[in-house]
Parts: sequence; C-alpha cells; structure tokens
Amino acid sequence: MKLEDALELGIDCSLETIGEAIENVKIHSCSLFIWDKINQEFCELIEEREKLYNHTPFRDESKSIEVLKFLKD
Repeated sequence: MKLEDALELGIDCSLETIGEAIENVKIHSCSLFIWDKINQEFCELIEEREKLYNHTPFRDESKSIEVLKFLKD
C-alpha cells in the first residue's frame, strides 16, 4: 500500500497523524488486502514511511493532511 493511500484512508476515518493512519492499516489489513499479500502491502507502506522520515522532518506525530499535501506537491 502506498503511504498516500494510507493517509487518505486515515483522514477519511478522522485520524490525524501518520502513526494513526499506519496503525489503522495494520489493524484492518485483513479487510484491506488479500490474505497472502498482507505482509507485502504492509512492508511497502513501512518502506515508504521510512524513506519519508529519512529525508524530511515528518514523524509519526506529524499531521496526515500536511504530509499528504507534501506528497502531492
């Protein structure tokens, strides 16, 4: 799953931060992904998050809406 998609889903669920959005995906992964793809999808999401954290000041506490705006620019 792409980080952008996870953030949009989190915002739709009234979650405010990156950490909350990622935890939301983790909690609901059985409903979001095909069983044998859960690990692959979640790993893709975590890899994208780590790349973002390595190159920006964003962290788990950062507002999803701000990160989403950054990713779309």
